[in-house]
Amino acid sequence: MKKHFSQSKAFSLLETMIGSAILIMVFAAMVNLGVISSRSSILSRDRTEAYLIAQDAMEQIKGMRDWVLNNWSEASGGPTWARFWDDSSNINGSNNEFSEIQNQLVSNCVFIDHQTGNLQEASCSTQLSGLKFKRDITKDSLLAGNEYKVTVKVSWNELGQERSVVLVSYLTDYKPRY
Repeated sequence: MKKHFSQSKAFSLLETMIGSAILIMVFAAMVNLGVISSRSSILSRDRTEAYLIAQDAMEQIKGMRDWVLNNWSEASGGPTWARFWDDSSNINGSNNEFSEIQNQLVSNCVFIDHQTGNLQEASCSTQLSGLKFKRDITKDSLLAGNEYKVTVKVSWNELGQERSVVLVSYLTDYKPRY
């Protein structure tokens, strides 16, 4: 008797294993792409929040500077450009007319409440949910006190790596003297 081998179109065990291995590699690549995409999205969100926090501090300082220059004059005995900056960094315990600026020139830990969208400040020793950003504000006098370089650095720790964003602005005494 003659044996006839079937001409069926079925897969052999080897072909099935190779096909399964290819599918597993494709699935693993898709999972890896999802993880990388998720991490990238989180980094992007945190960087955007850090820039928002830095910009908020810079705008508060600029706003206070503008308010002082527009509402007070040397003739009225009020704060002047020089006194504004001197008082903003007065740390020797004497009365400080510009406590808002003094508070801004101290390191603050900051977070954004995602429920309300509000910026929240707290002591760096406080453990709040979402507390992750540390804000440092420094000023350097340039051009004999007529120009100040204000630097706002916001830093945070992400996946064990220190990240930061920095904003620098040069503020001048723009109010004309006649």
